[in-house]
Amino acid sequence: CTQVFIWTTTWSLWAYLWLWIVYKQITPNVIDMWEAWVTLGFMPLFVWTTYMVDTRGWNWFSRHKNSVVSPDSESHPDADEEE
Repeated sequence: CTQVFIWTTTWSLWAYLWLWIVYKQITPNVIDMWEAWVTLGFMPLFVWTTYMVDTRGWNWFSRHKNSVVSPDSESHPDADEEE
């Protein structure tokens, strides 16, 4: 739970920084279409990365913490083959 809080806080800070960069630095007082699309694209990226942190922690390439692994399949690599 703490990892997700840290991650969403980081995204919140990035959102404010991004708006400052776009609105005051790149094109002062004007929002271009590419800036709007990039900003909109951050939302699914935020949702996906937050889900990954929630389900897998910081190691996104690890096995899902709720995945079920059969003990037989780990101890016998040829368990799927019929004899």
